[in-house]
Amino acid sequence: MHGGERSAGGRLRVIPADRTRAELGTARSTLSNAARLTARGLAYLLPALWWWPAALVGAATVATGVVRGRTAAASFAEPTEALVDLQGADLARALGPRCEGRLTPETGEEVNRLLSKPD
Repeated sequence: MHGGERSAGGRLRVIPADRTRAELGTARSTLSNAARLTARGLAYLLPALWWWPAALVGAATVATGVVRGRTAAASFAEPTEALVDLQGADLARALGPRCEGRLTPETGEEVNRLLSKPD
């Protein structure tokens, strides 16, 4: 993900109602926790170089993290997509590009360009 995508997501969060923002925050937190679990599982694999049972613990932890991560990603993507569908045009209008009706791919690209920070 490049800087523009992070920036767009950050600015999109200021538009929704508190309930929607809380739902997105919870889903994002769940996704972060799954990523941390997967990373922890990878770290558990290091001692497996000296003690083979650690490989079992590491593999089980990684597998659990991956499964939880997929579920969490789907749970995060659904409200995020709905938010963009419902309020992406409001974000575009707030930033200046002409946007009548629904957000179009062209307007979305313009929003991304406006929000992108130089690398």
